Amino acid sequence: MATINICDVCKASENVNRLYYCYDRQPDGAGGSEDVGETYDLCQPHELVALKRAIKKSYKADIKDYYEFNQLIIAEIKGMIKQRS
Repeated sequence: MATINICDVCKASENVNRLYYCYDRQPDGAGGSEDVGETYDLCQPHELVALKRAIKKSYKADIKDYYEFNQLIIAEIKGMIKQRS
């Protein structure tokens, strides 16, 4: 059975990607570490919008850290979802 992903922003079902944005690492009980992040289903147009907005903000804020950049992307996605609701 195929999985159908639906865009979290516009509810489209075509060209939707499941994306995981890691924003932190935490130690686990075995002495290693595990990623902490959020997963979103986005159609390609909304994925591009979120990335473009995050890139612009990262240039202005001079963000070079992977986790901080992912936090910007998450904030953009949450903003887009809130606008569409």
